[in-house]
Amino acid sequence: MNTVQDIYNKIETLVFPSSTIFIIQGGYFESNTGIDNFSTYTFETAINLGKLIEKTFDQSNIFHSILINDLGQTCSTQGCSIDKTDNVDVKWLATENLFNRFNQEKDKISIFTEKTLKNRGLRKMRKIIKKKEAQEELYSSLYFSTENQLDKWYLSSKYGSDIHLFSRINDNYIAKCPLIMGTYYSDLFTQRYLENQEHIKNMVIIDFCSFTDKDKVMKGAEVALDLLNADITPKVRKIIIPILCDTKCTNMIPLTIS
Repeated sequence: MNTVQDIYNKIETLVFPSSTIFIIQGGYFESNTGIDNFSTYTFETAINLGKLIEKTFDQSNIFHSILINDLGQTCSTQGCSIDKTDNVDVKWLATENLFNRFNQEKDKISIFTEKTLKNRGLRKMRKIIKKKEAQEELYSSLYFSTENQLDKWYLSSKYGSDIHLFSRINDNYIAKCPLIMGTYYSDLFTQRYLENQEHIKNMVIIDFCSFTDKDKVMKGAEVALDLLNADITPKVRKIIIPILCDTKCTNMIPLTIS
């Protein structure tokens, strides 16, 4: 078990106070269920952690983010499944139930939906594959295998089993959860770097997530750092800290990948 103070103490051991941007994700929810206890507690905990960080670090370099699952796609170590989703205005839900409730500045919070990230991730991979096909030695950790006319693309992992990014049959692409999460982290890094690149040396993403999402967030972090952000922000040290937590954030376990 860790408290918000414990999480902050861990962060202090990883980065120096100056020239660091923090992006804290809390408030994740699924469009089918809407704002639930997990969403509310993780958002509140993310805000409280941000306030602690403000005491030591530059307040202007602390940002928040909310990730919304509007795909109905859930992942585990065994694979992904897709459920039907309702057509709801998820960004309105986040604004009304999280931003306004906790009195947060809207320009300091970014909202991402998994449907958008899926499409962006696949576009990124198409570009990467074209480069690799033209120059095979590029992206040496990227490879594919073919099963029943289905090309499965993987990223070699430094920490465990290789990461299934997407499948392709003819011109049809099917994204997997690690690619979606990798795109999310990559976009967060790129967005805030472009806004603050003149004085930034460290970028830290802190992601409050459920224990069941450990596999996809850890693999997604590796995808962002080793593939999607490999040539972006090259002079900036990047760290991703997934924080596994229960519904009320009474049990939190921080992990680190960089």
